[in-house]
Amino acid sequence: MGKGAVSGGCEGVTDKAAQTGGQTLAAHLALVCLRPEQEAATGAIIDVEESPRRSGLEFYPYAAAFFRRLTGRGKASGRGLRLIPGIRWDPAERLATLSDYDMAFNTLIRTRGEYCPSPLSTSDGDWLFPETAFCRRERNKHRVRLAAHKYHSTWSRQDARRHAREALQYQHYAERARIELNFQSPDTFVQWHERHPELKEQDWLAMFWHWQRRFPSLRSLAWFQYSRDEPQVIAMNLQVLVQDTPAVIRAQERLYVPNKLTVQASKSV
Repeated sequence: MGKGAVSGGCEGVTDKAAQTGGQTLAAHLALVCLRPEQEAATGAIIDVEESPRRSGLEFYPYAAAFFRRLTGRGKASGRGLRLIPGIRWDPAERLATLSDYDMAFNTLIRTRGEYCPSPLSTSDGDWLFPETAFCRRERNKHRVRLAAHKYHSTWSRQDARRHAREALQYQHYAERARIELNFQSPDTFVQWHERHPELKEQDWLAMFWHWQRRFPSLRSLAWFQYSRDEPQVIAMNLQVLVQDTPAVIRAQERLYVPNKLTVQASKSV
């Protein structure tokens, strides 16, 4: 990669090549725009992998090739570190040695930015290898999307199973209420109504109008079938109607209720 192809000042095309129609292409619009340290990292990979015998003589070949291209010296130095944005080198702090930087840069460049050991930070790796950082972000986004899809699918299946279970439980509950209503007289209807507050209005009304036709004393409630009154209102009117019904008629209507023992015996047979 020659200096004419890629320059450190984002001047990836020459003035003559950048001229189109008598107009000069601005430097920041160049097709190839590498900073010196990015160009040095790319060139170091080429140097090491195209000349493995020569590079094998060095302990940190990628770092040596990188700093050789960046500063002319084949090892990390304070001047070379200060040329790289984001690295604050102060030998007085003694947080890391130059040898530590050689090792870190060697691993970083050898893995194309996938691994960024200390004392380098993740931002240093992203700066030298922006394409690797972009791929990493895309992979993370993809993993997040997959995790969200998996969570949504799992939640949807669980929610569907829960709704199916609740629907089955309600179906059994409504069937028990219907069977129990079959053995109620007008005297005991209010107690049945209070024992089944979870019945849906449409199911309650269907059960009630089927049961109500059995008792002559409740015929006056038929007009409620065409109204929009709630079950509670109908139950209250039925209670008032039962209180006004003579005891003889109430006793007679109790005989209209099927005998549980007879019904159970016929089923067993």
